[in-house]
Amino acid sequence: KLAKQKAMEKRRGYKSTKSDEESVDTKAELEKKIQDVGTMQKSELLQHATITGHRTSQYLAKDIKIEQFSMIIEGKEYIKDTTLELNMGRRYGMIGLNGSGKSTILQALAARMVDIPDYVDIWLLHEEYPPSEQTALEAV
Repeated sequence: KLAKQKAMEKRRGYKSTKSDEESVDTKAELEKKIQDVGTMQKSELLQHATITGHRTSQYLAKDIKIEQFSMIIEGKEYIKDTTLELNMGRRYGMIGLNGSGKSTILQALAARMVDIPDYVDIWLLHEEYPPSEQTALEAV
């Protein structure tokens, strides 16, 4: 914790305040809430989903490529015929309007509703990250 605090001070150019220390504690608490969703059950919404796509990456490849990825839930098309490529060591985020399906797409991937090998770890945070001085990449 102290090393993280010193690194944050160096990056910001000032010493930590009480709120900075609290944000470090909050991050530790949130890390405990992160769930390994390799065996995640489908949510009620995903029970009504049609998700298609086929993996074109090799079987033991560390990078995942899914061609013609589509997701339709109760007649609403969230994503259509898209190439989804996830490379090892990268972090990904999704940007879009509220209700556009960002979380639902991530939940479908976490529930392995498309062909993602079991040796690929998937982590999903179900809560919003509290405001802090950290950049988005530092937070994840």
